[in-house]
Amino acid sequence: MVQENTNSGTPSEFTLVYEGKTCIKCNYQRQATDDNTPEWACPSCGVVYAKAEAAERERQADEALLNRIERVEFVKTNQPIDVKEVAKIKSDKSIANLIYILYFGSIFGGVSGLAAIVLAHMHRKDMGKQNWVQSHYAWQISTFWFSLLWGCLGAFLVFASFLTASAKGLQARSLNEAIGSFFNPFMLIGFAMFVIASLWFWYRVIKGCIVLNRDAPVGDFYDASM
Repeated sequence: MVQENTNSGTPSEFTLVYEGKTCIKCNYQRQATDDNTPEWACPSCGVVYAKAEAAERERQADEALLNRIERVEFVKTNQPIDVKEVAKIKSDKSIANLIYILYFGSIFGGVSGLAAIVLAHMHRKDMGKQNWVQSHYAWQISTFWFSLLWGCLGAFLVFASFLTASAKGLQARSLNEAIGSFFNPFMLIGFAMFVIASLWFWYRVIKGCIVLNRDAPVGDFYDASM
């Protein structure tokens, strides 16, 4: 930028006015006489322009994020409470908790497990407004049927292998040969499947129970659009 020098007697004479970079930290504007300081640093406070500007951008981004979080929390706090929906969630949570208890009770017999899966199916098919508890019903249903499927398959392999091994054991010529006939690959695979299915069942029951009491959805069955 150029400006006419009004102090001079000759109007045609001009003097150069230097408009340098302004430091965002100390607001000092670089002058033409500040040639003893690198162009990338502020002559007044010595801060590197690029670092100061990056820090300022980060601060503004953090502030914007905080403002968005505060707006969301404000909306959550001040939105009207749907009394019917709260009552529905409490009722569904009580039923889901009862299903987990029945699953725990199945260790003493399979009747409680059957009652639990019936309850889960009944409330999973509820046509009313869905909520996060529905994820637990889906979790409970898949836990029961998958563990039952793999557990029965493992038990079948063990039973079939036992019958085959018993027949071979009767024909064995020695005790070692009779014992060895029972430890065949199919029996070991079936036993491993049965054990893994049982552990998987109890892991999911315990996890679901803990998450339910945190008032949170569980598994990949939860749809945020519910």
